[in-house]
Amino acid sequence: MSPIYLGFLTRWRWWIVAVTVILVTTMTMGIVVDDTVHFLSKWLHARRRLRLDAEAGVEYAFAGVGVAMWITSLVLAAGFAILIWSDFEVNAQMGLMTAITILFALAADFLLLPSLLLGWREKCQKILQT
Repeated sequence: MSPIYLGFLTRWRWWIVAVTVILVTTMTMGIVVDDTVHFLSKWLHARRRLRLDAEAGVEYAFAGVGVAMWITSLVLAAGFAILIWSDFEVNAQMGLMTAITILFALAADFLLLPSLLLGWREKCQKILQT
């Protein structure tokens, strides 16, 4: 996903994206995967230990880590967005792209991840049995 929207942004704004900016942005994906891991951990706990079904597991995961996901993602995005006002253009571009990456990841965690978990119930059930 990251290279797709980076390509769009570079064509849309005609930016010269340095290699360092792309590397830092892909490193950001490692930062934002933390929210996904926490969500999946809570969901698996609900499914394995509490024996909840898929929908109840998603609700349990949101209740447990939903607020924390919002807060950490918004604080990180705001912190990197401050770099947009940097006079050094590479830092400004890095801050913008990192903030966008964090917000896209948050949207994916709240919209796409639960849909995938609920849509793949049968496959998830096989994973839970192992």
